[in-house]
Amino acid sequence: RGETIWRVFPDECMLSSSLKFEWTGEEPVRLLGIDVLGGMVKCNDGKGRYLLPGRFPPFSRTSDDFRECRVEEGSTYTPMAFGDDGFHSVMLCVDELASYADYSIPRVTERKDGFTLATRLETAGWMKKGEVQKVGDIWFCFRKGSCDEHLRHADGWFRKVGIMPPTDSPDWIRKAVFYSMHPCGRDEEGRADRNGLALSRGYLPYLSALGVNCIWMRPVEMKSPYIPEDYFSLQPGVGSKSDLSSYVAEAHRLGIRVMRDAVPHGGRADYARAKEHPEFLAWKKDGKPDLWWTYDYFAPGWVLMFSNIVSRLTAESRLDGWRIDVATGSRFANWNPSIPYARGSYARCQGALAQNRAIRAAARSVSDLCSAISAPGQRRPSARRRSI
Repeated sequence: RGETIWRVFPDECMLSSSLKFEWTGEEPVRLLGIDVLGGMVKCNDGKGRYLLPGRFPPFSRTSDDFRECRVEEGSTYTPMAFGDDGFHSVMLCVDELASYADYSIPRVTERKDGFTLATRLETAGWMKKGEVQKVGDIWFCFRKGSCDEHLRHADGWFRKVGIMPPTDSPDWIRKAVFYSMHPCGRDEEGRADRNGLALSRGYLPYLSALGVNCIWMRPVEMKSPYIPEDYFSLQPGVGSKSDLSSYVAEAHRLGIRVMRDAVPHGGRADYARAKEHPEFLAWKKDGKPDLWWTYDYFAPGWVLMFSNIVSRLTAESRLDGWRIDVATGSRFANWNPSIPYARGSYARCQGALAQNRAIRAAARSVSDLCSAISAPGQRRPSARRRSI
């Protein structure tokens, strides 16, 4: 059984809805998603259109090209959909800042005389008798004019729910000109040149002359890039910790800041850390963790451990910040029935927020001038969170 909670904001022509529901059956069941129907937009006299701005390129279709029951989906990167009848428009969106939010996908179903808007909430986990779950918030914003006009004014909704650029970020991050590098060479060359930090340091004056003022150093920890085994040891060929400190010192002398890659997915499930802390791992539906990218981003112990790793490495090398890899959270919902939070899908959206917040706080505990940014293209809503 369940209920829908509506909030109405007449002055802003907005309303939002959330859902509470409880499983009353005796045996636990799997929850595998929730479809929420938003309503229908009537398109008369061939006027009307919908827009899915999260797809690349943004996708739009006018009513004269509609086909009965055809479905188009948006993107989880930007869970928004717009529709208009030629005179008025509606924006359907999901506030993923809510503490009970899951990722979502907007969906449009075409009809002969219009289209329906809906949202697929990627809510997942075990439902046990008597437990109450809450999902949302799904927002509907109304405005005179077309989809395009509405999109140009969508910042009003972002401001209302607090999804805004951070106001306390250091000024330098807004003016950063990044150069991405790995001390052992380029990906496409298999890092075969093995020049290492000592030789890389010699290129810093050249980069400074080009106008670079921030280095994004890709993962240098053991065992290999983006599959971290030991965060405090360096890969073969990179050099020593002293080389790393010297590199950062020379960069700072030239007015260049240095950011490293933070990789919170934790590496492989057969590494020593995962064996020592199996509670850090997310289970697939078959009750087993995957081999890689299998850490539960929302596991409290892992959030704490990784933030301590970040603060220690920031202080040791006098880093200026971190670029957060796979900032989207866990790759799948955690089906471990013993998780210490409400449902397994929190490992994704809520886990992403938890790790981003913790990494940023850890870096800034060393210096207020440190910054943390989410990986571009990896869950763009997470990259513009108020807390990131």
